[in-house]
Amino acid sequence: MPNTYNVNEIEQKFRMLESHLDRKYENLESKLNNIYTKSEIDMMSELRVQRILSETRNILLEQQMKERAEREADRRITKRWIIGLAVTIILFFLKELIFCTYK
Repeated sequence: MPNTYNVNEIEQKFRMLESHLDRKYENLESKLNNIYTKSEIDMMSELRVQRILSETRNILLEQQMKERAEREADRRITKRWIIGLAVTIILFFLKELIFCTYK
């Protein structure tokens, strides 16, 4: 014959199960609250914002350094062109001066 329970025994078992689940839920909730308090969450958010700002600052500095290097390269090229033009003009005038003196 199977085990039979009366209504009181069943209700008692359900109450025990319910209280057990309530305690587990409260325990879990307290553990979660202990893991991250509001101030810790705020601090993590602040750290995340600071990291993003730092990365942005680094990207901007790298871009600025690249632009500086490009400007320096452009200056060198411009100086070479100016020197080349100056030498060409001087040679042209020297050539004219030399030919004028022999005429």
